[in-house]
Amino acid sequence: AKRVPIKHIELRTADGGVLDDAWLARTRALSKGISLVELELEKLRQKLLADGQLVSASLTRVFPDKLIVQVAERSPVARIKVATEGVAQTMLVARDGVVYQGFNYEPAMLETLPWLAGFSLKPDGAGFKPIPEMDVVAELLARGQYEAPHLYRDWRVVSLDRLALDRELEVTTRTGACAVFTAK
Repeated sequence: AKRVPIKHIELRTADGGVLDDAWLARTRALSKGISLVELELEKLRQKLLADGQLVSASLTRVFPDKLIVQVAERSPVARIKVATEGVAQTMLVARDGVVYQGFNYEPAMLETLPWLAGFSLKPDGAGFKPIPEMDVVAELLARGQYEAPHLYRDWRVVSLDRLALDRELEVTTRTGACAVFTAK
């Protein structure tokens, strides 16, 4: 087993997952010709989890030459613009406040997500600390999306400026109208 290199890597995603073998190939960075026995599963697992899109990851050796990678992904609820090294890029925010780059999402789906404003990102290693109270924001977005989809489609920006002090969220529509929702 020590001499048999890994020949098959199988990616399994939970329902609704969008990651694919190309993402795995970019992320895993395994040494060429490494065997299952030589593979440090926990180190590889941590490397995969460093991608904020993943909630969980498990790796299983199947001897003599197969590795199964099973992942569960976060789902985005909003978008933000982040300037890193002078370049602005769009990042995604999950219900739990985790900010991540996001791979393989349909552009049309991403266009339906509102932008977030009125908060400060705090660095955390190579990424950012989760945005506080995103569960409150995500609840409003989910209720809007499912209870009033005709209104939600026009939501452009959700501001968290008033959330900490007033317990309110301000939503600006594509036409510039503004609506204030209580966090209750």
